Amino acid sequence: MGSAMSSSEEFKFPKQIFVIFVAVILDRLAFSAFASKAFGFLKGFVEYQETTAGLIISAFTGLCYSFPILGAVVADCWFGKYVAIILFLLIYICGMLIMTLSVVAILGLSSEICYFIGFFLISAGSGTIKPCLITLGGDQFTLPQQKNQVNFFYYAYYFVANLGMGCGFLAASEIVIMNCYNNKYCYSASFGLAAILLTAFFIIFLVARRCLTIIKPETNIMVLWVKCVGHALKEKTKSTTKVDNWLDRSEERYGKKLVYHIKSNFKVLCVFLPLMIYGILDMNINTVWILQASLMNGELGNGNIVEPKKMLIANPVLILIWIPLICLVIYPVCARYNLITTPLQRIGCGGMFVGVAYFISGFISLAIESNVASLPSKGECHLRMFNPLTCSININAPPYVDNVEVVSMGYKFVNVPKVAGINIVDYKITGCEHVISNVSGHDFLLIEEKSISYFITTKGLNRYIDKIKKYSQDAPKIRTLVGNPEERPGSLTYKFQNQILNVQSDDFSLIQVHTGTYFLEKERELTFHRGDIYTVLLFIESGKIKEMRQYEITAQNKLHMFWQIPQYLFFTMGEAMLVPTALEFAYTQSPLSMKTLMTAAFFLIETFGSITVGTIRQIYPFKNQSNELFVFGGLTFLVMFGFMFCARRYKYFDDYQFEESETNTFK
Repeated sequence: MGSAMSSSEEFKFPKQIFVIFVAVILDRLAFSAFASKAFGFLKGFVEYQETTAGLIISAFTGLCYSFPILGAVVADCWFGKYVAIILFLLIYICGMLIMTLSVVAILGLSSEICYFIGFFLISAGSGTIKPCLITLGGDQFTLPQQKNQVNFFYYAYYFVANLGMGCGFLAASEIVIMNCYNNKYCYSASFGLAAILLTAFFIIFLVARRCLTIIKPETNIMVLWVKCVGHALKEKTKSTTKVDNWLDRSEERYGKKLVYHIKSNFKVLCVFLPLMIYGILDMNINTVWILQASLMNGELGNGNIVEPKKMLIANPVLILIWIPLICLVIYPVCARYNLITTPLQRIGCGGMFVGVAYFISGFISLAIESNVASLPSKGECHLRMFNPLTCSININAPPYVDNVEVVSMGYKFVNVPKVAGINIVDYKITGCEHVISNVSGHDFLLIEEKSISYFITTKGLNRYIDKIKKYSQDAPKIRTLVGNPEERPGSLTYKFQNQILNVQSDDFSLIQVHTGTYFLEKERELTFHRGDIYTVLLFIESGKIKEMRQYEITAQNKLHMFWQIPQYLFFTMGEAMLVPTALEFAYTQSPLSMKTLMTAAFFLIETFGSITVGTIRQIYPFKNQSNELFVFGGLTFLVMFGFMFCARRYKYFDDYQFEESETNTFK
């Protein structure tokens, strides 16, 4: 790999390849500017439920990875790569324009139908262009003389693609917070920017047509491919003649060259089949790892917070770091010791690093799960008892609660066993009788598999049902319990930066707040962390707070998001070794007539990965996130060991003897 950087080949590095690089950057900038805000647009602007918006985004992503096969068929069978890019780029631009105009309600385009049409056209345009653009870049080189330069091109392509993705993500994050057209979020600017970038891509490609090497398909290779395979299968059932390979039965009718090409295609597809495990893991990053980040602490101090989705920026940033290191350091050093020198060895090694990333992620999830809120199981009821008074009390509710003491301004957790269904019993409170007007009753409630909280005031016992999640990924929530609300009728004031939150003194509902430090009545300081539920106990005297206690009901997300960086480091290293090498492998190990189709086949593994992971979750839903991560990590190691074992027997495709007769180029 290192020799590619300072090649002394007879053929110079083609200057027109920079047109491809510019096109890739513009394409990825546009796509990430749209995709990074698509979910927020559906949820915040269109006002879909989170589940519905998630399903639409999943379908959109699946289409983006399915449409490459359509672009490949159009390119390899009919119009060629350049014309296919131009045609589908127009569809891509139309999709972005529809989304932009729909947001600002121009030309009456603001409707759900327009949104769906826009999403579909964008997925079609983005997906179909991708394999055509990559293989058009490969066509600018002369093989086998520029084999090392092709190797460098695919790594450089992946570098600029991630550069575009990262910049687009950051640009969209800044643009979408603007206010325009009376909309809360300026999605029109983000989508409009994407449309402008794609238009620039279109103009550059039209202008650069004369300098690009354009290879036109000679025939509809898919038709010949199907006929040849069909004939071989038909002859296999009829003929008793022994042949080395069942496809050899078609040599007489379709020629050795076509049969040889089809054999190479099947070999490439067989190599790509185990890589479906990478597709599963790659799709999981956008779901499982974001969920994991949402269960972690993203606070940076001074009120700044890292949102879970923003951790995804680590992926393109680390790719930009790894690719130069891999090309300039890791591969040359390994080559000295004859290690990971072939494409399949590099793919296998990359897959191993991806597996390591999932094991690291699994251990992170184990640490998170050890800190989750405790929920009552079958036959149990969890009771939380609060005493916002200045004297201790005892609560007796036989046969379930036996004189439980709750000290002044205190809190007591009780796990009550042997609770079946709904139970209502008598209760009596002792202590503080001189303060409490009602110390007994007949409505002490216990419910199986529920958490119930009780708190005492000067008027007697009160209760509410706790809504506690095992995993909390929300903003913090607070509940204010005042022991003597009659001493302070009206509202209490929580101040956060320049925002004021007013809470009635007798209101004990759960309220969502910002992460950070608040000042209660300008005199008491309280800090609330993401993912936690707090109960604040207050006792008032002469209209002012005399006593205050803050209790953490669910444990805050203590593990910081930056602990995800090691798993991103290993995943991106594996990705940087696997993906560019697999794309180069698809190009160099395929006949000239089907290079785009084989490149598209690699992108299809993302779709199959998405389908597979969904099926696995339906058949065997994982109880814990850590279990899922360990299962997929172990499966990755198993598959990659098998892949590397089989790769030792792979015979690399050599079609250069046919290239001269196949090529029909014009400038």
